[in-house]
Order: sequence, then C-alpha cells, then structure tokens
Amino acid sequence: MDTETIYLIVLAIVTCWLISYWVLDNHWFYRALICVIHTLLFKKKINILDETHYYGICWTTDIDIWVFHMNNTKYFRELDFARTDFLVRTRIFQHVRKKKGLVVVGSTYIRYRRFIKVFQIFKISTRIVYWDKNSIYFEHRFITVKDQFVCAIAYVKQRITNFDVEEMMKQFVDKNVVMNENGNTVVDKLPIPAEIQKMIDLDEESSAKLKSENLPQVVLQTVETT
Repeated sequence: MDTETIYLIVLAIVTCWLISYWVLDNHWFYRALICVIHTLLFKKKINILDETHYYGICWTTDIDIWVFHMNNTKYFRELDFARTDFLVRTRIFQHVRKKKGLVVVGSTYIRYRRFIKVFQIFKISTRIVYWDKNSIYFEHRFITVKDQFVCAIAYVKQRITNFDVEEMMKQFVDKNVVMNENGNTVVDKLPIPAEIQKMIDLDEESSAKLKSENLPQVVLQTVETT
C-alpha cells in the first residue's frame, strides 16, 4: 500500500469521525460505554437498597455562559451516568434487558442549592427511595467532595416497561423481607417519602390536564352544554 493510499484512508477516517461529532452526541455515548465497562469490570455488585457514589468533575465543557459554574442542564446529564452505574451494579439493567424491557425516565424534579464551580470535584449519591408497579423512584444528591455540601438534590421516576416492577423487587431485595400469613415472601415496601408523593400527584395532575386538552372539540362542546 503506497503512501498516498494510506493518506486517503486516514483522511477518510478522520472525516467520518468529525462528521459523526456533528450529527451525533459522541461524547455522551463514549462516556456511557466507559461507565458500563468500568462498572462491570472494576466495581462490586451491591444490594438493590444500598447507596452508590459516582464521582465527577466540572470541566470547561460543562460550564454555562457565566463561565464559572456548571450549566443546569449538565446535572441531568450526570444523572444518566450515576443511574447507569447503579442499575448495572445492582443487575437491574441486565435483568430488564433479559426480560425484553426498557428503562426510561418518566419525570425528574431537581432543586439547586449551590453552584458547582469549574474544576470542582463532586460525587452523586444514588439510592432507591420508593417503587410501585411500573416505576422505581431514585434520590440523587450532588455533593462536593471538599466540604461534603449537598449542592443539588434530584428525584427521578424511572419507568420500566413490559413487566411488573414490584415482582422484580421481590427477586432482588434480600432484606426487608417478611413472611405473610400464607408463608409466602413479600417485600416490606419502603414508605413513600412526602416528596415522591407530591411528585406522583403532580404527574397525575399534568397527565389529566394534557388528556383533557387532547379531547375532540365536539366532546368539549357537549360537556359545556350539559
């Protein structure tokens, strides 16, 4: 292979790589892949009710137009990696994929308390605080490593499609398990936190409102005349 051919091949590879960065969010895909591989190879399995810690740093690519602190949208991006770490370590992700299910975000609430500054190291603590038939509810805390201050707190409703989440929890939880009167094991379900209850109520109100807006005009006119 002559020098000119090698040059053209290298040029084609670089061009394809640059084009892919214009049309795809490659940085996210690379980080997600690294997160999964690192978790599988170097992190131990944990119980589904344990808490995990995922570490990050605010890079120059994460800051907003004010330059010195992390952009608000970047918090949600970091949550993707923290939850991926948790789901892989607990084997929830593997279990869901084996059952042909999908893990998708249903809703998110976040409260910001203090800036995460550029080059500041932080960790995201992740734990399950509640679950129902269709979803798992996570609490995430952004904590600066230097002073252990909670800079932001987020609650995420993680929908799992195609099977019963409560049945899955029975398989995973090996503590907080009791025997019912028939001798069957049942999960002693975590009490619902007030924040999660309000989040569920808000979801239901929003869903009802959007459904009413999508009703045919004829139906709305009928309702008004009655």
